Amino acid sequence: MKRSKLISLVLLASTTLVACSEDRGSRTTSREVYKTREDCIRDWDRADNCQRRMTGGGYQGPHYFFYGGNSYYIPPGSEKPQPMSSSMVHHSETLGSRRSHSISTHETTHIVRGGFGASSLHHSSVS
Repeated sequence: MKRSKLISLVLLASTTLVACSEDRGSRTTSREVYKTREDCIRDWDRADNCQRRMTGGGYQGPHYFFYGGNSYYIPPGSEKPQPMSSSMVHHSETLGSRRSHSISTHETTHIVRGGFGASSLHHSSVS
């Protein structure tokens, strides 16, 4: 094998290994639980942000988190965080000025990985 092909192969293998093993840390998100769909819609603007819970009854709002002084939510069916609108209950500029209609909060820790197999590991707690 020529020397230039060997160097290219080593560089390609190194790049692939880094892409597969890069751990980008974790992110904790919260999710509010509601007794009624109407309570959920009051906190999250739109009906499509509220889903019926699979167990335990009631409804749940989208996952949300705070980063860099701003608040974000992850719309159901999406993995891409969106900035919260000012009418959402946990918007960073109005936080604490509006009362949430939720009955409990669930927290989930997602392990964020880069490269191939960018799956998440979840640990949940209820408060």
